[in-house]
Amino acid sequence: ERNTAQLIDALGKGEVDIGFIRPGVGDLDGLRLLRFPDEPMLVAVPVAHPLAAEAEVPLAALAREPFVLYPHAVCPGLYEEVQQHCRRVGFQPDLVQEAPQMASVVNLVAAEMGVSIVPRSMAQVRVAGVAYLPIAGEGPVARLACAMRRSETAPAVRNFLAMAADPDRAPIG
Repeated sequence: ERNTAQLIDALGKGEVDIGFIRPGVGDLDGLRLLRFPDEPMLVAVPVAHPLAAEAEVPLAALAREPFVLYPHAVCPGLYEEVQQHCRRVGFQPDLVQEAPQMASVVNLVAAEMGVSIVPRSMAQVRVAGVAYLPIAGEGPVARLACAMRRSETAPAVRNFLAMAADPDRAPIG
């Protein structure tokens, strides 16, 4: 378990053959990406927050809120996606705390350190004290991809790619 920056580094050093990353919109030199569908992001707020009772939240409603996010260096794609959408609705997030893992971000929200914007899959992480809310209108999305070196030939990677192309196909030898 590593964050995107650590996985990209490990792939480059040959320490891992394949990894799930949150890529940005650009290409990653030397890597081949198998992209998955984009995932909507949600607002994460403490359950005692006034917005917690809302059915959905416009991003502009977060303009004066303290934010807890993942550092740019750790997950540049997600970080830039959130920043870009916040700027689009007229504000720059007030970043009060960074956390290197998404689960840590959610726990800091539960501790009422601030609000965050996280991939929808994080709502599966049941942390007491956190409400997850859909974003009204067009919101940021989390990109997910399986990354490997362009020259990768490891059998495990070949098997994974074969199964990804045809989920009914059995693994190769």
